[in-house]
Amino acid sequence: MIKYQNALDASGNIININNVKPECRKSTQFFCISCGTEMFACLGKIKQHYFRHKKEGECSQETYLHRLGKLVLKNRFDSQPHFLVKYYVQNHCPKISHCELKERYNWGDCTSKGLKIINFKEFYDTCEDEASYQNFRADLMLTHSEHPDRKPVFLEISVTHDCEQEKLNSKIRIIEIKVQSEIDVYREIVENDGKFVEEINNQNDNDNKPPIRFYNFKRKNVPTHSLSRFYLCCGENGVYHGICKSNIITCQDTDKGHAKNACFEVTISEENIPQNYRFNLYDLGIALSHQSGFEVRNCILCAHYGRCVTSIITPVKKPSHPEPVLVRQNVWVRTLSSLRLEKMQLAYRCSKFVFYEYSCHRIIDSFKHIPYICNKKE
Repeated sequence: MIKYQNALDASGNIININNVKPECRKSTQFFCISCGTEMFACLGKIKQHYFRHKKEGECSQETYLHRLGKLVLKNRFDSQPHFLVKYYVQNHCPKISHCELKERYNWGDCTSKGLKIINFKEFYDTCEDEASYQNFRADLMLTHSEHPDRKPVFLEISVTHDCEQEKLNSKIRIIEIKVQSEIDVYREIVENDGKFVEEINNQNDNDNKPPIRFYNFKRKNVPTHSLSRFYLCCGENGVYHGICKSNIITCQDTDKGHAKNACFEVTISEENIPQNYRFNLYDLGIALSHQSGFEVRNCILCAHYGRCVTSIITPVKKPSHPEPVLVRQNVWVRTLSSLRLEKMQLAYRCSKFVFYEYSCHRIIDSFKHIPYICNKKE
């Protein structure tokens, strides 16, 4: 007598035996995933619960596992916002051997070899059963309805027969999932077998589990991280002003993106700055500029900051302005950038400005656990 843990209800949904209650067993019909005949839910008090056929006939355990695997994967793709797969890649970043940023920021994807995680729902929106492509039939094929030219991905369920070599040589991206039991169809899709895994001598929790193999996927990976910059520039009148540009370069281009008229720069990964931080990149740039020998004036570095009448900023609305604006002594300021610039202009004109060294050190000290790079032009 064949015993299964899963069956189908009248609507074609997968029902696990652990979700069947005795009170609803008589009113619900269950059907075999493999042969389609009616099944009975055995809910004894001693033995493990299971489904069995009401009438014994020809039913294949291999077909059952194969169809169960396809149904579970398709349901997961259709019903979940994410469909994650993980496979191993080799880092081809030209700076990996001498990069000063990967150690500072502890970027996990900057190792020589590692797992790459992809959410297929970002690239595909359709999961087709037994679809064909280039004269090959897939157990499940992922495509995108609005991008028919996008190359698909095959999901292959292997119970006793692996993919034919001709299909593997087709250059179609294929994920082959070996299934030996009902539990195997529910595990996450993480590569744990194949030539590439053997080359990196990987040891993980999947080592004793049935193989999941990835074929024809790109193994070269060049991780990129966005970086922001603060620029300190000097005007014709000798007055310094600072500018911040978010995500202007990547870690691959740290030697680019320099401003011609900048005399000092600070580069940082803004994603590493907590959102609840009191200070931002602009404040850090001003403090580091002063520490580096530039005679920078800014309200935030003044001993009277927060207590001076001229530093009070009040959000107000005015009929002629559809959006809230900021006003300081009847001077309208519409953007954060112009507000920062005004703080510098105000400090240069202010006769009461007194540099407060503690403020400078406090800003810099707050970033002691967040790496950054300074560049001072000689």
